[in-house]
Amino acid sequence: MFIMRDDYKISLIAGLLLMGLTLATGVTVYRVMQQQLESTLGRGLEVALEGKTYLFESQIDEGLVNTRAVVTRPFLIQALQQHNAQPGNASTLHDIRRNMSSLQMAGFKAASIYNVSDKKLAQMGNFSQNSAAILPLKSHNKMSLIWHEKFISLRVSMDVLDQNGRRIGSVTTEKELKQFTRSFSEIRAVGKTGEFMLCESLETDKLKIVCLISGIDGVKFKQLSRVIEGVPSPIDYALRRETGIIATKDYRQIPVIAAYAPLGTTSVGMVLKLDEKELYSVITEQMETIALYLTMLVIAGMLLVYWLILPLVRRLLRSEQVIQEANVKLLHAKESAEQLSTKLTTHIEAIGKLALISITDRSGHILQANTKFCEVSGYSEQELIGQNHRIINSGTHSKAFFVDLWATIARGDICIRKSATAASRGNSTG
Repeated sequence: MFIMRDDYKISLIAGLLLMGLTLATGVTVYRVMQQQLESTLGRGLEVALEGKTYLFESQIDEGLVNTRAVVTRPFLIQALQQHNAQPGNASTLHDIRRNMSSLQMAGFKAASIYNVSDKKLAQMGNFSQNSAAILPLKSHNKMSLIWHEKFISLRVSMDVLDQNGRRIGSVTTEKELKQFTRSFSEIRAVGKTGEFMLCESLETDKLKIVCLISGIDGVKFKQLSRVIEGVPSPIDYALRRETGIIATKDYRQIPVIAAYAPLGTTSVGMVLKLDEKELYSVITEQMETIALYLTMLVIAGMLLVYWLILPLVRRLLRSEQVIQEANVKLLHAKESAEQLSTKLTTHIEAIGKLALISITDRSGHILQANTKFCEVSGYSEQELIGQNHRIINSGTHSKAFFVDLWATIARGDICIRKSATAASRGNSTG
């Protein structure tokens, strides 16, 4: 039972270690994939935003160039000069209105001409009436972006100057930025939670912004804060004319990956972002499959560990048990030897009190003598050591007796002889 408990315990520990290593490897791979995905998608968002920036800049520049071409027309300058000189001249006013049709051919949705007193003289087309959804471009005088349900339009107001640089009137144009609108509205390519924002700070409150937000559910016009719970939002960086990528929370308090950049030389900031949840859905959607594979790998590993390690563990445990049993037997033998040694010592001590005992080398020289031997011989042990047994020869025994005695001693046998008690020093037997 001891072996069975321990071998299963070791196999379980090995299996748990294998499971831990597998899970740690899986988590490490997930983290690497997560970072790689963030980097790849972030770079993708940044590139997409750069493309939109170039498109928007070109559209705005085109609108400015077209409006500038209108205000610098010689016919318009001459007509306004004549009208300012003769305000009641119907012929001049008629010519201005008749030539407004040429502005429609230039791609303008609407246009109007004003005299030096800002009185409207003529108009072509209809201007957008959604005054709430307007992003003023403060860096450009009298220019703004307007959302009117389907399109983003660029409205530009520009003065008309005479040859001496004096203001003689003004022109206001509005042009639908169709490519701009298409790029702004088509957010499906980014993702289901993707949003594209165009924002401008308010004049009355620098911490507040107005934004056109394009999402999967359409375009919205909102007023937001540049700083959310003390943390700058991505659009705040864009309005500070910075460019980059950031992982943060947006105005909805949802974690996002956002690319931000200013819109050219305008005061507008742009943000293209995607929710982190959707970003990681590429990985999380496969988590069940990955978890299943990891579980199968762990089970297979545990079975392999059990099959390979369990026999070895059992042999090791059996060897340990044998060693323990041998140690127990050795301990018992040691205790028995100690008891035997004690008895033997007792017997020797008892014999030593009755018998004459001397120990010699092979040459017959005394090395040691017990107390009884010294008492009977009359010599001290120091006097006996190094001497031959002839020192105690009493002359009682024959020469053959001593020959046999020394032969016995030379063989290493025990020599026991009965002797008469010496009456005086030098008269003893050995």
